[in-house]
Amino acid sequence: MLPNVRVGYTNIDSNANGTLRNTVVYGDVIFNANENVRSSVELKQTDVTLYYELLDNVVSLDLGLNAKYIDSKGEITGETSGSESADVSGWVPMLYAAVGGDLPFTGLSVSAQGSLIQYQDSKFYDYAISASYISPWHIGVDVGYRAIKLDLDDFDDSFADVEFDGPYAGLQLSF
Repeated sequence: MLPNVRVGYTNIDSNANGTLRNTVVYGDVIFNANENVRSSVELKQTDVTLYYELLDNVVSLDLGLNAKYIDSKGEITGETSGSESADVSGWVPMLYAAVGGDLPFTGLSVSAQGSLIQYQDSKFYDYAISASYISPWHIGVDVGYRAIKLDLDDFDDSFADVEFDGPYAGLQLSF
């Protein structure tokens, strides 16, 4: 009757330097085309997922809801335009689904899981494809590919279009 609970935390920091191809307005500052800029984005996410296991044998299927708390800070500094920063934080409710397969008696498995929501002009997704090993002591490792897209239109009075993707590794505790 009660759902399963999954809790996760992600911390992403990204810094970049480059020359703008187009004019960009960020906050109250206009960064002109061909201007050299530095940018930084810090994205912290806490996920609380409530889900039901619809299948739980060699093949698994989970469906549920994810409450994702976003805490993000961004800053752009231009060579001539100056600097501007913005913070975005708040809860985002999302749909959650996961599918996977186990290699019996080995602790090895493969899975795909993701959360997504689209509301008016805002959309957010977070998905991962992974291979895992869980030891007999319920401690495991997880390697895979993850993609996060955050396209916010007037969320917490902020606008954002941020995307991260690439390989990852993690530890897990299963009980």
